[in-house]
Amino acid sequence: MDKKTQQRQNTYDKGPKGNWEQVFGRNPWLWFLPMHGASGKPIGDGVIWNQEQVYNYEEEVPANEGESRRTSRVTGSGIVGSREIKSSRDLFAVSPRSTNQVDSTRSSAPRSQAPNSERPAQDNVKPINMETMNAVVVEEYGNLNSVCAKEMPVPVPQENFALVKMEFAPINVIDEITILGHHTQLPTPRILGSEGSGTVVKSGGGQADSLVGKRVAVMAEYPGSSGTWAEYSVVHVSMIFPLSESTSFEQAASFIVNPGTVALFMQCIREGGYPSIIQNAAASSLGKMLVRWCQKEGIQTVNLVRRREQAEALRNIGAEHVLNTSEQGWVQEASKLCNELDVRIGFDPVAGLSTNDLMTVIKEPGVVYNYGSLASQTCEVSAMLLIVQKKRLEGLCLPVWLAQLSPQEKERVSEEIEPLLPDVLKTDYSGEYNFSNI
Repeated sequence: MDKKTQQRQNTYDKGPKGNWEQVFGRNPWLWFLPMHGASGKPIGDGVIWNQEQVYNYEEEVPANEGESRRTSRVTGSGIVGSREIKSSRDLFAVSPRSTNQVDSTRSSAPRSQAPNSERPAQDNVKPINMETMNAVVVEEYGNLNSVCAKEMPVPVPQENFALVKMEFAPINVIDEITILGHHTQLPTPRILGSEGSGTVVKSGGGQADSLVGKRVAVMAEYPGSSGTWAEYSVVHVSMIFPLSESTSFEQAASFIVNPGTVALFMQCIREGGYPSIIQNAAASSLGKMLVRWCQKEGIQTVNLVRRREQAEALRNIGAEHVLNTSEQGWVQEASKLCNELDVRIGFDPVAGLSTNDLMTVIKEPGVVYNYGSLASQTCEVSAMLLIVQKKRLEGLCLPVWLAQLSPQEKERVSEEIEPLLPDVLKTDYSGEYNFSNI
């Protein structure tokens, strides 16, 4: 086995020196003492091994909503810094195979335009005779430069799976995490893309038969699915949402991951009868959606951000309670607000010490739901918060929730999300790309 193959299979192997420092720290004077200071603190803890990746989780939020959103960039050990992954609200347009270019009628149309200008769904349902297709893949986890356009076999749907001719697919944070190797590591080259929109053109049998010819939004997070940054994607029926004619493919590209997650949050809020909530990373696209949906239902929100311009962006959409965690005294102010507003539920996509911060400021008894690890750290929580104050930490996973829904429940979720896509759950894209841009 060559050295490159070994490194690909074991991304945690830092070499003799790096492995030693993971356990004993970088200060040789403290290696043989039963203690360590800040300079001698181990890089790893024997369980969680630091790969030195730095995420910028303050998602693409500009001071002015009209400006182009800032590019999220990932740097780290073994990653070439010259390659950038765009923000989580960029859009990948899957162009027709014959031209390999974006259809100008779609790319130039207003976002609010109904899909009358798009190709009718029945025109897209044609026999699939091609054996290969264009796709965007990662060829080596942890290497942004290995992301490229590649000709791949057209996937074959199995029972309860459908083949979808893709139209649009957003660039999400989860795609960046996948490239870095922190998501489920399937064999490479791996087709990227976690969600998108298109038309079902073939069924593998079973429940998928009724979907052929329908315009749909899809999520490729079910085992056996293939990525959406491709001309065709295979998706499980539990992750397929039929669309009404009033929703464009462009709107539906971001139908599931962010809006679906907010729908899951709203279910938790309603079931608990909570009058108010707190969230961190509140200036993200998802955070703004949660603010708008809570406004719609009369639920108070306390929103935590890290920069002044992010606080201003939230206030511009009507958020009343916004705190900048880079300023002194924010914990005391958050605790005061949570007490006044009876905040007993929080939502945390960051993890690390941010989880403990939310657990500290909410009223007791209360619960914090973690749904991500943007800080690339495990959740840290004081035992006393759990034991004495009877606060809870739970996890939420959108694909698990969707897979557990009955067809009737999933239909209700879809009926609630779709009318809100133009405003409450709207997604602003900073750019549009196709295979010729890769």
